[in-house]
Parts: sequence; structure tokens; C-alpha cells
Amino acid sequence: MIIEETKDYLVFYKEAGLDSEKDAPKDCLPIHRLDKVASGLLLYGKNKEAAAALSKQLTEKKIKKRYHIVVPKGEEGKALPEEGCFQDYLYKDNKKQKCFPVKSLRKGVKEAILRYKILEENGEWMLLDVELETGRFHQIRAQFAGRGFPLYGDGKYGSRQKGTVGLHCYQLSFLDLKTGEERQYEIKNPEGEPWSIFESAMEPKSSTESKRATEPKSSVDRHENSVDKPEE
Repeated sequence: MIIEETKDYLVFYKEAGLDSEKDAPKDCLPIHRLDKVASGLLLYGKNKEAAAALSKQLTEKKIKKRYHIVVPKGEEGKALPEEGCFQDYLYKDNKKQKCFPVKSLRKGVKEAILRYKILEENGEWMLLDVELETGRFHQIRAQFAGRGFPLYGDGKYGSRQKGTVGLHCYQLSFLDLKTGEERQYEIKNPEGEPWSIFESAMEPKSSTESKRATEPKSSVDRHENSVDKPEE
């Protein structure tokens, strides 16, 4: 679904199950990607020049993305703090198309950083707001699963819950190529589970406001249960 289109860029809503590249709007160049199991906002360039400029913004971390995710409450003594920062080294297993936390940097390993805040709890599930500081393959899924909090419905990373994966990119912002002003877009969570578990409708605050949501601040959580090689 097209959210906004100009001669230079297109903001698009991808439903879960669609591929960011294969199912991209015609004649559009993807600036970033979104996991096939996820839903949310995507940015595309409408021409090579615009795509190059937007890709540069991505490299310079001027494109911001925020997510809503659904994870289980931790067992007694293993609960997540109300807000925090995860910092890990992730190894991508190309054969399994999966990421694993490891202890140190080496070939094939990249640093991954995210910040989160718990928004709501209901029964055994929690709704979180997540902002990425780095954009790694399966980053959110791998970092939360590595701490014992696999996303709802994410069987690839250990969830036993069936259903749609609880991963939704609800906010996207970048700098306008003409004016340099921040463009921000938000979209509400999809209908149905796991989003219907929570009372909060999480309606978007605006479509193009430049004011961003407050960032959670806390100490960094470095993963303590990482391994030197991927688990079998």
C-alpha cells in the first residue's frame, strides 16, 4: 500500500509475507529491507539519483526506524528491565539464513545495537518499542531470542507460539531531498493477533511530523550467554 509518493521517493506499507525486493512497487529501488515475516514501512527511491542520496542517508544513520514487537514475559528472575540497550556481536550463518550472538568480532561478525522500552503487558506477553542503531540481518529477532525472548510466532528463533510474527516497523523518518527537513511517517499496528492482545491501539501520532518519539535511555546490556560458534 502506497503511503506517499513523490518523483524521488515512495513510502510503502508492506504486509507480513511480502518480500521487500521481489514484491517492490514497479520501477522502485529499495533503500532498506524488512524481513519477509514482518510488516511495516519501507522507503524506495524512484530514480537512481534519489536512491543514491537516500542510501547515503542510510549509511550516515540519518534514516530512523522504530518497531513494535511482541515478546513473552521472562521467567521469574529473568524479566526484562523496563527499558534498555542491547549490544551484541552477531554472526550470520548463510546456510541457515539465521544470526547468532558470539563473543567477539571476527570474519562474518558485525556489531548490533538496539534500544527498547516496554509499552504494555498483558498475560504472558509484552509489547515493546524498539529503535535500531544498526541495521543487521534479523537483528531484532536474534538479539531478543538470544536473551530468551523470541518474538511471538517466530519459530525460526525458538518461539513455540503459532501465528503472525510480532514484528512491525511502525515509524520511518528521513531527510527530504529538496528541503533537508525531516519527514516522518507512522502507521498503526496490523489487526489481529498478536497486536490485538493489547488494549492500546497504538494509533500513529502523525503522518509527516518531524518531532520524533522520546528515546529510551539506559545502560547497555552486553549479551552474557553468547557462543563462539553457531549452535546446531
